[in-house]
Amino acid sequence: MKVFGAGLSKTGTTSLQEAFTLLGYKTLGFHADRLHDAVIHGREDANFRVYDDMDAVFDLPVAHYYEQLAKAYPEAKFILTLRDEDDWWPSIENHFFLRPVKYPRLFDLPRRRSYKVFRRALRERVYGSASPVEDLYRQRYREHNARVQAVIPAERLLVMNIMAGDGWDKVCEFIGVDKPAMPFPYKNRARNADDQTQELS
Repeated sequence: MKVFGAGLSKTGTTSLQEAFTLLGYKTLGFHADRLHDAVIHGREDANFRVYDDMDAVFDLPVAHYYEQLAKAYPEAKFILTLRDEDDWWPSIENHFFLRPVKYPRLFDLPRRRSYKVFRRALRERVYGSASPVEDLYRQRYREHNARVQAVIPAERLLVMNIMAGDGWDKVCEFIGVDKPAMPFPYKNRARNADDQTQELS
C-alpha cells in the first residue's frame, strides 16, 4: 500500500515521514526532482507515476498534487496533517523567508540556482505568491485543507493534528499495522524563548 501526505509544509510532515520510516516504509520528504516539470511549467499532464519505488511520500510537492496522485495511484491512501493556522503562519514564514536556504549536499552553483527557481515556482503554485503575503497564504492554507477533505474519499483519507498529540494510534489504525512500542517521533520541535510556542515541520 502506498501513502501520500496531503498536508502542507510545517504541519508535521517531517514527523510523519520519520514515523513511516520507523514502520519500515521507504519514504521521501520534500524534493525538487520528480515533479519538476509540473511545478516549473504548470504541466497538469505531467507524469505523476513517478513514485513507484517509494512506499510513503510527504510534504511538497506531493501535497499540492494530491488529486493527480489519487488518480495515478488509485489504491493509495492519503494523510492530511493539520495545524492551528495562527501557529502555522509564523512557522511557514520562517521556513520560506526568514532563514537561509539549506541546499542539498553536493549542489553546485547551477543546481543551487535551479533549486531556488523551483522553490519560488512551488510557492506560486501552492500559495499564489512567491512573496510572504500573509492573508493570501492563510487563505490558500484553509482552501487546501478543505478541498483535500472534499476530494479524497473518506476511506482513503486520514486527518490528523500531530501538534495536538495525534500519533501512532491514528496512523497504525489507518494503515492496518500494529502499534510499535517506541514513542511517536515528534520531530523539529523548538520552543521560542518569548512565547513558548512549539514549531513542528
